[in-house]
Amino acid sequence: MFGSKTFTALGVYAMATLATAMPAALPYAAPRGPGGQPHGGHHPSGPPHSNATSTYPSKAEINTIFGALHSGSFTKFASYVDTNVVWTVEGTHPLAGTFHGSDDFFKNTLEVLGSIQSTANPIVISVVNIIGGGDEEWSVQELHAQGIMKNGFDFDNNYSWVTRWSPGPNYKIVEARAYLDTELVKQAVDSNIKPAPQDYKYSDDR
Repeated sequence: MFGSKTFTALGVYAMATLATAMPAALPYAAPRGPGGQPHGGHHPSGPPHSNATSTYPSKAEINTIFGALHSGSFTKFASYVDTNVVWTVEGTHPLAGTFHGSDDFFKNTLEVLGSIQSTANPIVISVVNIIGGGDEEWSVQELHAQGIMKNGFDFDNNYSWVTRWSPGPNYKIVEARAYLDTELVKQAVDSNIKPAPQDYKYSDDR
């Protein structure tokens, strides 16, 4: 989402922040077949069922929610994002910032990437690991995005999305922080979106 990988400080900052919130959390990896695809060739398509014994979505439920991104169903994924979410995209690239509300986030991040991706080889987002869930208010999703941009740019990015959930049964992401390859996103956007033309004003100071 080329060049050298320049990652923001997820390893130290994010995990230290979550250490007290998730002391017993273990990584979760969805079963995968050849080519990194989940066994069965798809993510579950139906809505996740509320876990009767847990306040927040389980790892399996979170995998189903994020599986909507894998299948390209951004509308379905958006239904699990609270309309008043506060979503921070870390980094110094054009899509970085803190967005207030789901419309603000989608319009200025995922929709931008969608507008510059190749229709023949669109970006596919896959779940790699999940930490937290169940009794934990916070979870961490390690994601991998792979696709080609309109100009042929190879978009191969790794993400960690740190998400806070509302209690069930209707789980929603109410707060999130996204960590990613800053330089890769900058190159992808800058090489595919031409800057708006600037008004030129002639002045003769002779």
